[in-house]
Amino acid sequence: MKQLKNVSLTRQIYVTFALIIVITLVFALLFYEISFSSLRKKESRYMSNMLTQVAQQVEDITSSIQLMGNTIAHSSSAAHLLNETNITRKLEYKQSLNTLIAEMSKSNPSTEDILLIDLHGKVYGFSSYDYSLASQLNQIYHIFSSDEYSQGFSGPLSLSGSGTTYYAYAPARYELIDG
Repeated sequence: MKQLKNVSLTRQIYVTFALIIVITLVFALLFYEISFSSLRKKESRYMSNMLTQVAQQVEDITSSIQLMGNTIAHSSSAAHLLNETNITRKLEYKQSLNTLIAEMSKSNPSTEDILLIDLHGKVYGFSSYDYSLASQLNQIYHIFSSDEYSQGFSGPLSLSGSGTTYYAYAPARYELIDG
């Protein structure tokens, strides 16, 4: 106490002012750290929820596409279309399959198009599909011709340089046996 009396009033004011600034800075830093930590936790929870939702949407879309692909691949219209040699009847089966695909596409806006490919590589499209895209993807990945994918394929595909990624689903290939 005696030392404080011996110090000049200006010096006491400076010391008090410095202590107030230090205490304010300490509280500001503590507030910043607590706020930043809280914000980081909220952001982490938000990102985790977003990733969970995206993963669920991808799973839903994949399941929907697989169900659609399997339904069409195993439909009697598809089997008849691939086996039929009569052009008129082939056209009837294609129309029937086109109706089925159109109805299914209404329920799944994620599906851009469906192609049916016979064992000889003939491609049947059911809308205004870009056949060159299918050809380019097949040249890179050999999805439609490789025995590697005879049990089916599901996943992302991209063309080099295009920056666009496509999600493709090709059900297992099977050969129709007349019986």
